Amino acid sequence: MKKWALTCLAMLLALSSTAQNLGQLSGYVRQALNGEALSDWTVHVISSEQEVQTTTDPNGYFSFSKLPTGLCNVRAVSPSGQQLTIHEVLITSAKPTDLTIEVERQYSSLDEVIVTAQAFQTTKETPLAIKNINWSEMQRMPGATLDLSKVIQSFPGVLPKPSFGYAISLRGGASSENAYLLDDVVLPTINHFSLQGASGGAVALVNLDHVQDMALITGAFPVEVGDVSSGILNLTGRNGRKDHWGSRITLGATDYGITMEGPVGESSSLIASARNSFSQHYFKLFNIPVLPAYQDVQLRWHQRIGDRADLAIIGLAGWDQYELYLKGDGSDALMYNIGYIPEGEQTIQVLGARYRQYTDNGYWQAVLSQDNITNDAEKFIGNTGDEADLQKRYSAYETNRRMTIKHFVAWGPWTLNYGGNLTWRN
Repeated sequence: MKKWALTCLAMLLALSSTAQNLGQLSGYVRQALNGEALSDWTVHVISSEQEVQTTTDPNGYFSFSKLPTGLCNVRAVSPSGQQLTIHEVLITSAKPTDLTIEVERQYSSLDEVIVTAQAFQTTKETPLAIKNINWSEMQRMPGATLDLSKVIQSFPGVLPKPSFGYAISLRGGASSENAYLLDDVVLPTINHFSLQGASGGAVALVNLDHVQDMALITGAFPVEVGDVSSGILNLTGRNGRKDHWGSRITLGATDYGITMEGPVGESSSLIASARNSFSQHYFKLFNIPVLPAYQDVQLRWHQRIGDRADLAIIGLAGWDQYELYLKGDGSDALMYNIGYIPEGEQTIQVLGARYRQYTDNGYWQAVLSQDNITNDAEKFIGNTGDEADLQKRYSAYETNRRMTIKHFVAWGPWTLNYGGNLTWRN
């Protein structure tokens, strides 16, 4: 009887383990030009274990359940044979995977075509100067430790990192000649402890949990980014889950954090995260004389407005502090540094909104944002803290208010992309 009970328990545990290793996938197939829903498209989910398929409904919606967890390819095929494959989509049992497949319009059909797969997506404007990577690849990048700056170090055209920080240098240009966009909202920097006007810094400011994919553009820059001479890092934000609220706890090399996401209404979702550093604590164990500490919060709210419009609100803030550890018992070389290294604080704040309105042959886009950076540092002779021993006091701030309007329109094989931007700095 005891053996029979143990056998039944083992079978129940096996069934429970099997059920937990199944996931769900749902999403939409839409026209990239105007957001139009594409019905009667066949969607295939191809994994190492199986291949299943379904057909989109009149709203372009598709759904799969009981899929094996892991990476898979998702392929959308039109009734006329046009197809698009999304590689390495991650299926997990923790939450449903949401995917929107945007298909470029096909203007002509041939009796015979040869289709070749490419590792990178391209556009007509930048056929050779764009490199992209999705969330799954970023998460498993060796040595990246969930750090965006480390992820792109392996991209072609990106110079190796300097001895301190991860200043991004593209095509030999300075790090201040780059632009960083998250859902078309300009980010002044993507790192903690960055130099004002550059991108150097020891730790990434952008949380990868908020990033769906990214594209590195080193030529033929978009019209809405007019003051770039080296490169653009264009990040696409990830929508929060739509079934119910959930959370994820992460532990990085120098920080820990939590990400929460869920629906806010029938057609909106919210994803928010917060991180706090612990590197300053184990720096004390190694008697390192400088103790950097940082925190950051990030949120993204996405609202679908009918079938032809959407609104995304982006918020990002970081607080950095570096102080001296005068009680350490380090080497003479390490303790020498406290004689000239100052103590200080830095804050970074970004708030922006992007509105898109689709038309029959294109779309309008408007982006409003504000970003602010403050830097404060001071140094005293002998690190006494007395005003009489003040050697240096530095205080700087920069505020940018930006507005961008863009219109993309297509007539058959011809496309027109124009817009304008206005920036007010103080």
